[in-house]
Amino acid sequence: MLVPDLSFAHTDFATDLTAAPQVNAEVVFVLKGAAEISNERMLFSDVAECQGARVVCEETYAVDMGETPLPGRTAILSADKIVAVLSSEWPDLKFSMTGSRFVRVQAGVQEVKDDAIESTLRAELEANFFQDDSTPGNFRVSLERVLSKGSHKLRPGEFKVVFPELAGENLKNAAASKRFFGARQRRVQVEIVNGSTVSRDVITAEFSILEFLPVARNDLLRGQSIKDEDFRMTWTSTNREAGSFVTTMKSIIGRKLKQAVFAGRPIEPSHLEIPLVAKKGQTATLLIQKGDMVIQGQVKLLANGGYGQVMEAQYLKTKKKIRVRVVDSDTVQLVF
Repeated sequence: MLVPDLSFAHTDFATDLTAAPQVNAEVVFVLKGAAEISNERMLFSDVAECQGARVVCEETYAVDMGETPLPGRTAILSADKIVAVLSSEWPDLKFSMTGSRFVRVQAGVQEVKDDAIESTLRAELEANFFQDDSTPGNFRVSLERVLSKGSHKLRPGEFKVVFPELAGENLKNAAASKRFFGARQRRVQVEIVNGSTVSRDVITAEFSILEFLPVARNDLLRGQSIKDEDFRMTWTSTNREAGSFVTTMKSIIGRKLKQAVFAGRPIEPSHLEIPLVAKKGQTATLLIQKGDMVIQGQVKLLANGGYGQVMEAQYLKTKKKIRVRVVDSDTVQLVF
């Protein structure tokens, strides 16, 4: 409803007026009944129209009327408050104010739904956790699904979605990624940046970790010697598995299985027998490291052993039993 002639004349020169409109003609401001504002701050031009001298209108249109309500929210701006703001800016300005006594200010809003967050998360994983070359030991992380659904209200304009936890270098290796993404459900921090406003939230999602590993083509029995055709290199999901896996074919060919391995499964180091390279009763060269010096002797092995295994041996010169570690088929090292 229009309220005629809410006029105010100002003669108190309490402020420096060098930047104020230097005109004596009275202007008329017409308040709007409602205004939708997309910016974070309200300007006088958002809530009123100016009729009168152009220089005055240009100056007053730029007056800051305060912070806009949160996205999607509404606030009421009274004519009295608008008059008070203008009076504080230009105490000597002669103006009349007509139109509504209140302006209903509604903040513009755009909704960012979880679909947009999900697509951004998939792109982030593909950019940083998707090794496409088929090198043994490589890994990938993919998004199975986002479980939490909802939307986020922002001011209109460009925005970006950020996942702070995924930016750390500590996630750029398989072990760290497996710990982070390996849980059945993972809560992930999300930041939606819109101008100077940051909206923070947490989503719940399911991930899958894939590693490029040897996988059994068929069921393999305990005690079976592994041949090249028994396994193939492929991407396989490992985040539901405990332990680590053998990453290369050359590490398993010719080895015997200590337990059965089912088709489609990767193989753990503990599934493999350690190949025997040193035999009980044979004579081997003993290496004794003392500082920079290496002393050699001869021993008789008292057990079978594989690379790195520790066993008993008899030092031939004194017939004394000692402990040694297998270096290769003809060499052992004294264990102190």
